[in-house]
Amino acid sequence: KARELFEHPQDQSGEATMGRNIMSGVYCRLGRFYVLDGNQEGACALMEKALALGKYNAEALTIYVDAAGETVPERLAARLDSFFASDRQDTEYLMHWAEQGGFVGLYRYYAGLLEKKFGCRDELLDLYQLAEAQRWPELDAAVVQRAAVQIPELFACLIHLQAAEEDTAAGLLERSRKLLPDSL
Repeated sequence: KARELFEHPQDQSGEATMGRNIMSGVYCRLGRFYVLDGNQEGACALMEKALALGKYNAEALTIYVDAAGETVPERLAARLDSFFASDRQDTEYLMHWAEQGGFVGLYRYYAGLLEKKFGCRDELLDLYQLAEAQRWPELDAAVVQRAAVQIPELFACLIHLQAAEEDTAAGLLERSRKLLPDSL
């Protein structure tokens, strides 16, 4: 009923319409059920609706990519082009989303596109290339070097978040703490 009211509002008072974020979440939950039920096409259709409400929706993108069943990064990227601009901001967003979501082929595609179109090389791409080439000593050194920079930055962020009073700070603080080893 809520989805029906959102898609076909009875009035313009605001009571009959749900917020974009709420409805996007509803589409995502339904999409997950569709995937579990084997209805990949239905899940993709729902994720298209969710992404139309807001393209920077990592959950909807993940469900969409999983449901699409496409393994060739170029073809998958072509499907995502209908939601995203070909500018630097969207390319960087898709690259980071793909890397964080474990879609390595798609990450490499967008990292390559970022470098080719905008002259920006993502530093993680070097790590993936070292791993792919099985150059373990070099990879180990590169990871340790990155950690030496990022761990102090993370501590500084944690200190700042601890003192922050914004509502979003508590959630970000908890997620950031999880990035540290248990011993720290």
